[in-house]
Amino acid sequence: MVIFGIGWTVVASQVHFIMVLFGLVWTSVALMNTIYNFKNATGKNRYSSYDIVDASREPDPLHEKYGDGLAPELREGGNYCPYCGAPAKSDHRYCAKCGRELH
Repeated sequence: MVIFGIGWTVVASQVHFIMVLFGLVWTSVALMNTIYNFKNATGKNRYSSYDIVDASREPDPLHEKYGDGLAPELREGGNYCPYCGAPAKSDHRYCAKCGRELH
């Protein structure tokens, strides 16, 4: 998108001033978006819309900031799966809903 914006700006400089402004804004936004996504992809505590790893592998930055926010019955040792919150019997080793090992 940055390359497209630079090309647009060069071509638009021969047409009209307003189109040059559009190209500059486009290129600036594309560059900021590229930098943001690169930092997020390579950062230690990167943002993810999906929780794709177990908490023992990678800490949850929202947990560090706000706490776990779980009700007492959903914490470890309760009768619920700590991953998906489904009811789990105390004698089960794996969750019947998500299949993860219960602690």
